[in-house]
Amino acid sequence: MSNPLISFVLLTFCRPQEIERNVKEILTIDYDPFEVIVVNNGNATDLKKLPLYDHRLKVLNLERNIGVGGRNHGIRESSGQFIVTLDDDVFGFNAESLHIALERFFQDATICAINFKIIDDLTEHQVNWIHHKKIEDFCDVEFKTYEISEGAVIFRRDLISDTELYPECFFISHEGPDLALQIIKKGATIIYCPDIIVRHSHAEGGRSSWRRYYYDTRNQIWLAARHYPISMAIRKLFIGLGSMFFYSLRDGFVRYYLRGLRDGFIGLKAVIKTRVVLSGEARNLYTLIEKENPSFWYMIKRRMLTRKVRI
Repeated sequence: MSNPLISFVLLTFCRPQEIERNVKEILTIDYDPFEVIVVNNGNATDLKKLPLYDHRLKVLNLERNIGVGGRNHGIRESSGQFIVTLDDDVFGFNAESLHIALERFFQDATICAINFKIIDDLTEHQVNWIHHKKIEDFCDVEFKTYEISEGAVIFRRDLISDTELYPECFFISHEGPDLALQIIKKGATIIYCPDIIVRHSHAEGGRSSWRRYYYDTRNQIWLAARHYPISMAIRKLFIGLGSMFFYSLRDGFVRYYLRGLRDGFIGLKAVIKTRVVLSGEARNLYTLIEKENPSFWYMIKRRMLTRKVRI
């Protein structure tokens, strides 16, 4: 049986050195066939140092920065049966990683997405833990999740194609949970696999210090409006917006928090038109995963000790 075509979709913005390193690294993977699609998200960064002579590489130059919509462009342009999406500063995905992922997909036809274990490129400490579980207990355990680490994940095309992909109106932040909820509603599952390890260099190019305090706040409101039953939405927004207020107050970004609140509620009328409530078996699966969440006080203690909020 021939190998399935694999698509690598890399989103980049103002990080020429990182994307060059990333592409050259991927092109050395001992696997065939695969393609690499670089989505240049509306910036004038010179990408001429990329090995454009390689027939496996394609660059999409967008006219402006459309945030997570850039990933959607790359996914739709791809042809692979399986799609790996990486941030430009996430490295280390190799042939072994790919074979582990394919084995899990072939073992369980309900798996739509596999999240990777992410470590710091320098310290090798685990970072970017988005899952609602105690990292000290679950970092090396495979489990089902309702999160997607957008820049370190592999998708099964035939299941992801049934969704609208990332909500482009979000621009950035909470697009992973939104897509995860879409996937769960389709009856598919998402897992975290600690055996697939990638490295995050946390490049600062293209980042704005205020953006998380604004987008996290606004998009929590829109996520709740698009997916959660009323009681669940109230509970999650009370905790989530309260936490963001604390972070913004602590870090000096209250005005961006308030702008996020304002724009979140202003945009509700349009967002609610896309509302599909989490219900039935999908809600049961979500609730089952949520039972393993750490306590509210555990999360408060952990996050109070973390300065800044980083995407």
